[in-house]
Amino acid sequence: MAERKELREVLVQTCDFCEDETKHLSKCAICEREGCGGEGGTRHFAYAIEIYEYGTGKRNVNGHICKECIAKNQTMALTKFTSSLLNR
Repeated sequence: MAERKELREVLVQTCDFCEDETKHLSKCAICEREGCGGEGGTRHFAYAIEIYEYGTGKRNVNGHICKECIAKNQTMALTKFTSSLLNR
């Protein structure tokens, strides 16, 4: 059986933290830098928070906080994040 190669266009984005190329990036809710999901998302992010609505199971909020923002000031980062949730 002959091997067949197909070429297709794929949007590639660059991680703001490690500069790796990837198809999907997640944005930090504090500094708004975009990071890859390397190592199950733990390479660049300290927290991933999802909020679902009771009854329907509808996801209302999905957010990430990078390790650099947490390292600067954990309390301030979490306060800013929760404030942004209330403003959505």
